[in-house]
Amino acid sequence: MYREASAVLRAHGLQRYEVSSFGREGHRSQHNSAYWRNEPFFAFGLGATSHLDGVRLARPRRMDAYEAFVRRLEGAEGAGRQHRAAGGQRLTTRGSGGAAASAAGDRGFAAAQAELGVREEGVEAMTTLIMLQLRTTRGLLPAELTPRFGETLAAAAEGACRDAAAELPAEWWVMEAEEASGGGDSGAEAAPR
Repeated sequence: MYREASAVLRAHGLQRYEVSSFGREGHRSQHNSAYWRNEPFFAFGLGATSHLDGVRLARPRRMDAYEAFVRRLEGAEGAGRQHRAAGGQRLTTRGSGGAAASAAGDRGFAAAQAELGVREEGVEAMTTLIMLQLRTTRGLLPAELTPRFGETLAAAAEGACRDAAAELPAEWWVMEAEEASGGGDSGAEAAPR
């Protein structure tokens, strides 16, 4: 089914740029592409995970735990602000409106990042980067690992990736060759890189 869908999408001018994403040149999802490039991002809501400065901060997945998490952040923001709602009713809110509230929210978030976040370093950071980059058609060049992780770790990763690629079924290489040529079932096989 994937091969058939790929052929139909290619026939309509769409190119695969990620495992499950197709788009025309210049019209690819910038939002998702930021994930695959392992760029920093904020996330909001139940079960969401932010990734800032090499630290991932996951929100609780259960509503009661998430509500407690939010209350904790709000508590770190200090006193709330008073606003008047329609009809003159006074409302107190926390973390909303204005630069002062934004700065206070940053303190609450920064504290949560430092206390509850998980810093990705070394092998874990490299594994995440490889996993994300290999979702894309661009992939990852082993030489890109060396400046960030050092020669020893980069060489080990390259060897592991080559070993894993050698174990892939032959039909996967045929699919890659078909997509690279933009054609149908050509029968050509692509060799592992």
